[in-house]
Amino acid sequence: TGLDMYWLKQGDTSGTAGFGWLVLGFLLTVLVIILTPRVILMVYLGKQVL
Repeated sequence: TGLDMYWLKQGDTSGTAGFGWLVLGFLLTVLVIILTPRVILMVYLGKQVL
């Protein structure tokens, strides 16, 4: 879309911003990978208790 092209152009003009988004995305992915099993476990154990 046009918005994607806009963001890509912004990333080209400022490499640091693009790198920042990359790091942010990586950290979010790591958080999801770490937290998802715990949430599933909590729900599973919660259902067992009920």
